[in-house]
Amino acid sequence: MKIYFVHSLHYEDILRTENVKIIISYARRHIREGLNPDIPEGFSEIMVDSGGFQLQKGTGDRSVYLKAYSLWMELLLRQHPEIVAYMNLDIWRNGEETLSNQLYLESEGLNPIPIWHAGTDIHFLDYYYNNYEYIAIGGIASLHGRDKIQKIVEWLYQTFPGRKYHFLGIGLSGIRAFGHFKPYSVDFSTWNVPARYGHDIVDDRKQIIKEVRLSAELRQQLRDDKTFEKGLLVETVKKIKELESKIESLNEPYQGALL
Repeated sequence: MKIYFVHSLHYEDILRTENVKIIISYARRHIREGLNPDIPEGFSEIMVDSGGFQLQKGTGDRSVYLKAYSLWMELLLRQHPEIVAYMNLDIWRNGEETLSNQLYLESEGLNPIPIWHAGTDIHFLDYYYNNYEYIAIGGIASLHGRDKIQKIVEWLYQTFPGRKYHFLGIGLSGIRAFGHFKPYSVDFSTWNVPARYGHDIVDDRKQIIKEVRLSAELRQQLRDDKTFEKGLLVETVKKIKELESKIESLNEPYQGALL
């Protein structure tokens, strides 16, 4: 299983030093004020997400333009061989328009990974299954409860077997499911939870790793001591990389060895 770490401009040095794979957002780099639109340097493997889904679930007053995204990707692919995959511009709760965007980008000579969101009509997933080897699955991270996530992942692998799947934004919430079903790739934003929420990621035999809240004393130290904060983030990245290796060691898509 490949784990792509959601890029952070503020902590980019940690990601680069730890030699991880990253996922960047077109929308974040081009729409949100103050972020550099250039591709981060020093990474051997980069995935690109349009970022449109996140904007659509936000304020709703900003957009990702399909033609602009297409032209940007065309330019990047010529200059950056480290870009190994990139996503379609998906539209929240609109499978028809999402598919239309996929076909448009293909007409421009691009080969984006198609995206199906849980809850969207299944015939779109059926189309992707019959026409693509690599499919991204979105909308799972918003499901409440690990049991629901596990059930939809189990249904996916049993109903639509034999494909490479990328799970968008699922992170630690999918650990239990991935003990049974090894996805081809996922992306993690939870690697920087210590800095954002005063949490840590620790070893756990049942779920391999889990997120826990730091004590009040350690949260205060996290706020006051940047060296301590950086050390926690480095350890978090290392633990997630170890998780990647553990799950990758499972040779079959279906395994129960990690539970």
